[in-house]
Amino acid sequence: MRLPATPTTAFLLLATTAAAQETVVLEANNPPVWGDATLVEEVRIGTLDGDERYALGLVVGITETADGTVWVADRMLGAIRRYNADGEYLDEIGGRGDGPGEFSYLTDIRTTPSGEVAVWDPMGRRITYFRSDGSLARDVTVEVGGAFGIHQPFEVDADGTAYVAWLTDRWFWIRVDPKGAVMDTLWYPGPERDGMIKTMSVVSPAGHLVTGRNDEFSFSWPLRDGRTMTVERDVDVAEYHPDERAEAQAREELFSERRGDDPIRIPREKPVWSEFAVSADGRIWVRRHVRGVEVEEGATAREVREQFDNPVIGWREPVVYDVVDPTGVFLGTIRIPNGTWAMNTDKVSVVLARDDSFWVVERGEFREEYLVKYRIVSHAP
Repeated sequence: MRLPATPTTAFLLLATTAAAQETVVLEANNPPVWGDATLVEEVRIGTLDGDERYALGLVVGITETADGTVWVADRMLGAIRRYNADGEYLDEIGGRGDGPGEFSYLTDIRTTPSGEVAVWDPMGRRITYFRSDGSLARDVTVEVGGAFGIHQPFEVDADGTAYVAWLTDRWFWIRVDPKGAVMDTLWYPGPERDGMIKTMSVVSPAGHLVTGRNDEFSFSWPLRDGRTMTVERDVDVAEYHPDERAEAQAREELFSERRGDDPIRIPREKPVWSEFAVSADGRIWVRRHVRGVEVEEGATAREVREQFDNPVIGWREPVVYDVVDPTGVFLGTIRIPNGTWAMNTDKVSVVLARDDSFWVVERGEFREEYLVKYRIVSHAP
């Protein structure tokens, strides 16, 4: 089934006449700019039983500085590791604790416009800033805020303003200047869920919210002149295989019983997407739901499942991203290789994208983690 986004002319610019042209709609239905894009692996960091300096525990964020240095926030390690542009180990910064330059609970990491690296610790309620050489610049205490287990707990925009997720009776972003002063709060509509349909908002590095609802491929954000920009795209909606759907329903009923709430009914069709992110250049990376693939359970997966008394997972989704330019141009579809899967139980996600390259975290057979950089190779006709 195809979801319509009318009209379907590529790059068609519409101005809604109601209320003085409040919404500008861009239709990203052009042929993919990248054509049938392929990926080239450029850097891989991680090991199963090799040099411990390359062993990753739980990567929660990465960033790159201007000289190509890769900063990796590892929650299990409780510290930041730095590697050069070729993936060679440089040093380790910080550690567990509440002293200067230490972390109680690593959550995310960003490079600021000034070239510093900002690290968010919601348990310690601190933003720690490091200079590009790894030395400590300052710790900034945030008196309020700190939400756990959400898609985007921390961001830094092009002006150096930090955004910290905060949950009371509603969801907010606390905007914090580089010196630690709270500027204001920004309410955002999400994460809100109705069954399998959810509304989600993320902070763009440009400093505005981008919002979408996963029953359609449509993302909106405010313009400086007060209007709203919306990018839409026609997409195919994936259906569950009957066995995949039955498995998903059985899993939902088990987990709803553990949660103590009513189970969600798994529909015949999947939502359009599961999550999205906005890269530093404003591109929207949309992780689409696709047809599942039947898989065999490995020994390690079976051991973990039995440990938690979880049901068998016999179906998984390949990892697929659609990438759209903020000007309404569809760039292409990216399929992550190496047998990785789009499941919450797997750590597979684009964690940093810039221009035509991106980093992902992949999990191996024994649940060890690898940080991999891919370059997108265009094969446009």
